[in-house]
Amino acid sequence: EKLAICKEKGADELVNYTEVNLKDKLKELTEGKGVDVVYDPVGDKFAEPAIRSMAWKGRYLVVGFAGGEIPKIPLNLALLKGCDIVGVFWGRFAATEPAMNMQNIQELAGNFMKGTLKPHIYKTYDLADAPQALEDLMNRKVIGKAVITTSDDAFDKGQTVAIKQPKSVEIEVTPQGGKFTFASLNALKAHEGKSLGTSAWQTVSQEMINEFASATFDNQWIHVDAEKAAASPFGGTIAHGLLTLSLTPKFIYELFEVSSSQMGVNYGMNKVRFISPVPSGSKLRLSAVLKSVEMKQPNVAKLLIEATIELENSEKPACVAELLSVIYE
Repeated sequence: EKLAICKEKGADELVNYTEVNLKDKLKELTEGKGVDVVYDPVGDKFAEPAIRSMAWKGRYLVVGFAGGEIPKIPLNLALLKGCDIVGVFWGRFAATEPAMNMQNIQELAGNFMKGTLKPHIYKTYDLADAPQALEDLMNRKVIGKAVITTSDDAFDKGQTVAIKQPKSVEIEVTPQGGKFTFASLNALKAHEGKSLGTSAWQTVSQEMINEFASATFDNQWIHVDAEKAAASPFGGTIAHGLLTLSLTPKFIYELFEVSSSQMGVNYGMNKVRFISPVPSGSKLRLSAVLKSVEMKQPNVAKLLIEATIELENSEKPACVAELLSVIYE
């Protein structure tokens, strides 16, 4: 079935590597010449036969390791083939070369709009069915893309506070639960080193904890077994630390936006510390400081946000982190 989809999308040759020797079949298909480019998101046991199938001065692109194991490539193969082994890491590329990344995304979007690229959609899931989508991915049922849909009213946008930018930049104080709106990246840059305010409280319910455990296949008893957890030092179930951290995009969205931006990407963090456990039923909120705004290009900014996730009725926070984002204007 997967081979049929590949054929439909334009593949000239098809290889079922569960039934035939991959190296021998590639040699046959290329009449002994070898393959000029290998795009490998799978790795594992298929990496070595793929690189053994390279043509002279070919390029082997290391994209990912969906097969599970990170392969150990004998470097004599690169020597014998005269080939390049090239890492293809989108996250680092987006951070290091944001202007080129934006150019690539615009080109891709144009191809999608013209229909020259047509991603195969396996199934569209509601947000509530996200755990099932992940399970289908894990069980290799998904062919192409699994798409999660959300409603427009998924988040309460709250109150908006304008940041005006005539000849100089005027910054108004954000009210509790309000939101900064920056007119441009220059206005955002002018706010560097200042507070972005504090979000509204968010209750972490047992339902959320259970759904997170289901979505991540992490069903440790301290998260989901209330009866057993009651006898623990925490006196009940606690949220996974990564659940706490996963709330940061929601909190940040409540705090600010750049009205001139075309796109924003939350792509990582410099450091994270989980300080206090978060019992079921706790309330969390985020206080943020715009630590730095680095202009990579005139229309591209890299943001470092110092975030503290506060735990209601606790002197110590639940989590502190330095969040990394890129905004394209």
